[in-house]
Amino acid sequence: MKKRFLVLFVLGLGLSSATFAQSSLLSKAESAISGGSALSMLSGGTSVSSLTKTIVEKSLTPKLSLTSAQTPGVTSAVSDFLTKKKSILSLAQTDKSAYTTKQNSLFSSLKTKLAGILLKQQMNKFLGLQSSTSSSSPLSLLFK
Repeated sequence: MKKRFLVLFVLGLGLSSATFAQSSLLSKAESAISGGSALSMLSGGTSVSSLTKTIVEKSLTPKLSLTSAQTPGVTSAVSDFLTKKKSILSLAQTDKSAYTTKQNSLFSSLKTKLAGILLKQQMNKFLGLQSSTSSSSPLSLLFK
């Protein structure tokens, strides 16, 4: 009886550790494939509309306290920015200088659009997000 219990216990322990190792390996592989960065989401299969929705709903709306009247304008500005950014991503690999110049120009245009939608206090909060955003966050696509 004790031997059966011991065998079952060891088998159960082995199965649970194999399951954990498999899920850990899977998450590491997914992270490696995606590069672990938001840029890889944009260059990969994630759609601009999906990223826009995530950025606006999960980051900008709560952090900037966007009103329902501001949300469509911010959504449009972010979507336009991400669409244009997606078209220059190949430069990040081939011509870093050109990519940086174009990214800065796109960001300047985004700031101009948002300045017409957001209140001054909200705009300051938005600009403050730049330094505190992790490169794995979709929000970082607006700044890097």
